[in-house]
Amino acid sequence: MIFQVFFKSNFHFKISQWCSVLPIKQTWLTIILYCCLNLFVPFCFSSLAMQLTVAPWGALLLLGGFLYFSKNKISEICSFRHLESGVAYKVVFSVFLILLLSFICHYWSCEFFKFVGLTVDEEQPLAESLREASLPEIIIIGITTIIFAPIGEEIVFRRMLYGLLFPLGSVKALFLTSFLFSIAHFYLVGIPGLFFLAMILQLLYLHTRNLWCPIQVHMITNLLSFISVLSSSSAA
Repeated sequence: MIFQVFFKSNFHFKISQWCSVLPIKQTWLTIILYCCLNLFVPFCFSSLAMQLTVAPWGALLLLGGFLYFSKNKISEICSFRHLESGVAYKVVFSVFLILLLSFICHYWSCEFFKFVGLTVDEEQPLAESLREASLPEIIIIGITTIIFAPIGEEIVFRRMLYGLLFPLGSVKALFLTSFLFSIAHFYLVGIPGLFFLAMILQLLYLHTRNLWCPIQVHMITNLLSFISVLSSSSAA
């Protein structure tokens, strides 16, 4: 039912026109460099605060270079548009749905790994780092997690990667981008929850055709997650 709503033929035609705006070679190069950046930064910096400072700023520089060398306007590449009236309830509903699914997925993921006898770290890597971080590092991590990471990830995954994979089909592109987003966080227990998070953000983007909507949802969920992790780390 939900796929019939989002991927009916006339809407599919609009998406195909809209995705054709992306310059393919530059987009692939940007995504590859973005992946390399996020893979190699942890090997160069042992401090999570430095990792979370260098990686997002590097990603934003890459995206800036991509926009500079492409011939299209930033509004066409990134689909930044004015928010329409009535979009607030979509943002609130999306955040609620993401939090609910994340909680359910995390619980059953932990139970599954216990059932199969595998020992995995149930705690987010961020929690351990926050316990040992100084106040300036906590501020840097917070700003990066809540503001810069959602902007970079939404442009790369929801706009660029989906646009490149769209020729495979709308549904395939949705599942592939969601799967790649979930494993890119290197958090085994969180993969199912991150997968549904990515799906909801992508569907919200396709429904509104405005990247500000998933960016806002991503920022709010990261903010709530950061507050939760920070409070639990302080209590520990």
